[in-house]
Amino acid sequence: MIALPDEVVQGLGIATYRALEKFYSRRNEVWKLEVKTCEGVDRLLVAKRFSNSSHCSREAGLLSGLAQRGASVPEVLYHWSGWMVTEYIEGPLLLDVFFCEPLLLMFGDNLERLYRALGQIDAGIVLGDMNLRNFILNRERNRIYRVDLESAGAGDVPEDLGKLCAFCLTYDPPFTEDKMEITRALLHHLVGRLQAPVEQVKEEVLLELLRIESRRRMTVPYEVRVAVAAW
Repeated sequence: MIALPDEVVQGLGIATYRALEKFYSRRNEVWKLEVKTCEGVDRLLVAKRFSNSSHCSREAGLLSGLAQRGASVPEVLYHWSGWMVTEYIEGPLLLDVFFCEPLLLMFGDNLERLYRALGQIDAGIVLGDMNLRNFILNRERNRIYRVDLESAGAGDVPEDLGKLCAFCLTYDPPFTEDKMEITRALLHHLVGRLQAPVEQVKEEVLLELLRIESRRRMTVPYEVRVAVAAW
């Protein structure tokens, strides 16, 4: 059970709250909350307690800066001493719908806005942790939201795109014909949208596949490597 600090409760004017769900996170505690404000307004929020409190202000600052520049990220409502509270974004994880819905153009638009806004904040920062679990499809607003930026940091766009494509290929079940074709289309769409060197992105895909083999103890078929190199 989650217990919000008094400073957070008072800062947001919360009368009552209850936890509805605990989200998976490797590093932090992340909860979906149902809140009633002192004015009697019902809201759904996300509360995140950081294992490393120094990361809290940094992520809150990045999210706020991106939102001000038109990127699709949750609104930060409050942050204090290792706690951050944001709006709750309704919708499925992108991982659960990306391979069965035509979302390529929307995802490309989302990433283009994110990288453009990041470049305005700090030209040396990229998103990092390009897992489709870190994106949510909100059908009401017709937008895809990035919901976790704790791993954002120094890097370059081709590296991010290579990791994204490698992750796409290896989601269960990995290396299916559909995943290969959708990921190939994703790579070329994003290369065009973000003006990234295609050969460098493909090299990053292959490098990340090697790392995945080591981390997950899985085998990447030789024909997959050949296919990626030929994209």
